[in-house]
Amino acid sequence: KDCVSQMQPAWDIFIAVLAHKGLVAFALGFELLSTKHNLSTIQYILTISTFTLMTPFGIFLGWLLVHGDSSSDDGNSLNVGVFTALSAGTFLYVSVVEIISHELKTHKHQCIKCTSLLVGFSVFGMLAKWV
Repeated sequence: KDCVSQMQPAWDIFIAVLAHKGLVAFALGFELLSTKHNLSTIQYILTISTFTLMTPFGIFLGWLLVHGDSSSDDGNSLNVGVFTALSAGTFLYVSVVEIISHELKTHKHQCIKCTSLLVGFSVFGMLAKWV
């Protein structure tokens, strides 16, 4: 394989993380600037700085745990499996506890919400079978 095709998955992940973090940063900044938080300038800067540094720290920590001990391939595949399970569990937790429960509290468009939820679970369930 040439160098460009080997780097393609890394670029795909980079673009996905960049898009996700950009939207989350916008939402976080907007929420922190709302009047209900009354943060000082120092608190605001510390919060945004912490948020900004967590992604590179997480990438470094993940790289270190997967590639840090190159003497055992079995340990590396176990680490990858554990991190994949943790990330999937985090997404499921946030979606179920924070988003879905909040959306289903209001009865407006309840049928559309439930149908969308079932279609989404079905699509990702079928996707999981193929991947």
